[in-house]
Amino acid sequence: MKKHILMSVFALLFSQSIYAETRINKDLDADGKSDRVWLQNDVLHIKLSSQNKVIAEHNVCDEPPQLKNARVGFIISCDAMRHGSSFHYAYNPTNGKMQYIGYDFWALGNAANDGAGQDSLNLKTGDYVAQWRLRDTKTGKLRDHHIKTRLPNIQPIDIQHPEIHQEWLMIFETINQERLRHKLPIH
Repeated sequence: MKKHILMSVFALLFSQSIYAETRINKDLDADGKSDRVWLQNDVLHIKLSSQNKVIAEHNVCDEPPQLKNARVGFIISCDAMRHGSSFHYAYNPTNGKMQYIGYDFWALGNAANDGAGQDSLNLKTGDYVAQWRLRDTKTGKLRDHHIKTRLPNIQPIDIQHPEIHQEWLMIFETINQERLRHKLPIH
């Protein structure tokens, strides 16, 4: 019996380590040397081989973050019960800094799928794509809403920007204004 419990616990821990990485070694700054990215106590740490320091960033999630490899850079995912978000990071060779280059948000909505959907914003291009299923207040029927547009004045954010909180608030306000412009009843 103890053997089965031990094997079950081991299988559970092993499956979690496959799903979410805690350390990534890859060349982020294109200097031919491996850089390191890791999570320690829910804090993101980045060590670029071209810079002789560790960049530590606070936890951008309310829940424990998950580190995922991406074709360009890496992604930090923040998944809760019925919603989540992810932040895409990459190195900018022109200024030599790590930056946020993308943001995604998703929600499952209620049992009838009212409020289910997702937002995606590319901070390099300003491209914003949203797909939401929302109940029409007049007819009471579920309706799919799609937005595909380019948002003005959007650009990647340095992860050590002194006004990073204000930069994110500006981006979220821009997204909300776009939703209001398309008459989406979510904010």
